[in-house]
Amino acid sequence: QKIILREPFHLSYPMVFEFENELYMVPETRNAQEIRLYKSAGNYDEWDQVGVLANGDYADATLFQHDGKWWMYALNGTNSLHLFFSSKLYGPWQLHPASPIVESNKRISRPGGSVIKQKGGLYRVTQDGIPLYGSRVRMMKVNEIDNNDYSEEESENSPILKGSRKGWNAIGMHHIDAHLLENGTWVACVDGAKPNFKRAPVFNSIKTPTPHTTA
Repeated sequence: QKIILREPFHLSYPMVFEFENELYMVPETRNAQEIRLYKSAGNYDEWDQVGVLANGDYADATLFQHDGKWWMYALNGTNSLHLFFSSKLYGPWQLHPASPIVESNKRISRPGGSVIKQKGGLYRVTQDGIPLYGSRVRMMKVNEIDNNDYSEEESENSPILKGSRKGWNAIGMHHIDAHLLENGTWVACVDGAKPNFKRAPVFNSIKTPTPHTTA
């Protein structure tokens, strides 16, 4: 509907979440060589930068809370995944000693949406970049996560999204943002690519979206 954030560099992957009755966003700000934290100024179309969570060549930062801590996945470079943790949202954030938790594997290294919490378990969704960028979405079950150790394995129902060979998502899908509703059903915002999909243009703004949804 309108531009809600504009910067002099590429913006994408807006990770939006609520914490202590405040709305926050962590978009991809890789060109600034920072993972930046933004906070809503009281409505949904005005945002102010309120912090820097990490410095470096990072994309698609994905935050979540678990066991009283904040955790953050972020793509480092093009095919390795780093994990950070902090006791507070604003930091300081610490690089996990097991990082890179995924190295040189484009099938599972790039975050593909919010972490899913289900029946006490944690599930990381990831973009599969083989054979093409955005081919499908895979799901990884987190088996162990603490300040020193991390382990995961691919879920038995993975991949959970892929191209349908026709229509708006014919050749690929690379993102899912899933939420459990009060009535016990799930709703998810997803994306897809058509056969005429070309390299995406460089955007330097984030708009209020009109997503496809599926229940």
